[in-house]
Amino acid sequence: MRGADTNAGGALPYSWLPALGTPQAGGERRSRAIFLHELRAAHRSEAALASAAEAWMRMTQPGPLAQAFGLLREEAEEGVRRIEYILSCLGHGTQGAAPWIGQDDLVVPGSAGDAGLVSLARWALGRMACRMLDLRALAHDCAEYQAARLLEMSAEEMLTTARQIAAIGRVPEATGTAAPEHREWKTQ
Repeated sequence: MRGADTNAGGALPYSWLPALGTPQAGGERRSRAIFLHELRAAHRSEAALASAAEAWMRMTQPGPLAQAFGLLREEAEEGVRRIEYILSCLGHGTQGAAPWIGQDDLVVPGSAGDAGLVSLARWALGRMACRMLDLRALAHDCAEYQAARLLEMSAEEMLTTARQIAAIGRVPEATGTAAPEHREWKTQ
């Protein structure tokens, strides 16, 4: 086949390849399926984080830490709305994936106190931000650039909040009661 239907090398135009079911098209479909699955996992994780942040806010004394957890709850709820928006634009629902971080992962033992809350929040926010940035890269691979930007915004908010919580958590270090590492008390 020659002429307008081929490029200079005689190959079919790239735009025709997905319609013909080539291996590249299958890879793109797999990438999109993974992207949708991970979006749903992110949605469930953000919802769990919002719920946990509200519980953490109630567990602390009124002050900077409670305010930081309130901000975290608001940002996680905004992240949920962003992911719902992305999924609705793609024509898909939010159901069907296990969360990256479940509600059980975000439970603090009663003896952990504010230091334990700080440690758990820093761990959860770090993990969520990393996964969001991975998901942003996957959105770019799927040519979903608006979704990538929204996911990046969520990751940036998580990292900023994690820094604020870490700064609040450093205050007890001066008195010798620094926040334990998450894995120290999670295994107890």
